[in-house]
Amino acid sequence: MKHAYLIMAHNEWDMLNKLIQALDYPNNDIYLHIDKKADLKKVNIYKTKYSKVFLQKRMVINWGGHSQIKCVLIMLQKARKKEYDYYHLLSGVDIPLKRQSEIHDFFEKNKGKNFLEFDKKIDYSKTRLREYHWFQELIGRNKGIVPEIFYRVEKMSIFVQKKLGVNRLKNAEWEIFKGEHWFSITKELVDEIIKNKSKIRKTFYYAICADEMYIQTVAMNSYLAESVVEDNLRFIDWNRGTPYIFRSNDYDELCSSSKLFARKFSSGIDKEIIECLYKRLQG
Repeated sequence: MKHAYLIMAHNEWDMLNKLIQALDYPNNDIYLHIDKKADLKKVNIYKTKYSKVFLQKRMVINWGGHSQIKCVLIMLQKARKKEYDYYHLLSGVDIPLKRQSEIHDFFEKNKGKNFLEFDKKIDYSKTRLREYHWFQELIGRNKGIVPEIFYRVEKMSIFVQKKLGVNRLKNAEWEIFKGEHWFSITKELVDEIIKNKSKIRKTFYYAICADEMYIQTVAMNSYLAESVVEDNLRFIDWNRGTPYIFRSNDYDELCSSSKLFARKFSSGIDKEIIECLYKRLQG
């Protein structure tokens, strides 16, 4: 089986290179997007032995905005020009918990299944889509004076839209589903996503954090719904953080996990856990 790894990175360049090195394996290719806001002078991409690394045209990625969706759609379309069995979306601060031989073996045994995470709290999530959030790309995480100004303008816009009865979901063609953005999906689901890219733009652009909805929504409204496994194979801890950043005392728990990947990690918070996990993969 052939695998395409799609990586979205914006910092932690040493970690990114360790990730690329861990993914460098026969029948793997890597599609890498580096946020345009990042300083490329600090980036030296690891030279792979087996996998081709395709650098994607850089764009500015903003938290909560549709740039997240746009970036992944572009990477999926680029990667789908070649024939892969599975497509995996990772961040630059993810770490594989299994060796590539184990990961390949897992997908051989589960061929045809699509692995996505789901959040049952969808009623709240629909409010992210109901009105137009015209300025979310400028607001981001709302840090600084300019984002704060646009945040206040956005609040006024939402207020007016509610008074006017604006509801983008009123005549929605899809039932909306939600979950984490990170996925491991088949080429068949990638084809469904690409086929519906115009509808994705219409439904999920100018919203808040709609990157957590569009993949799940397309999958569950398609003929592939029965192939979906409600597990994206990522160890992500939302109980201790948003998400929690793993530390050295989490090593045993991470190693004993059945998940294939984990996030998130930070060399500034705990470099030792990163080194230990990658050393384990090489052993």
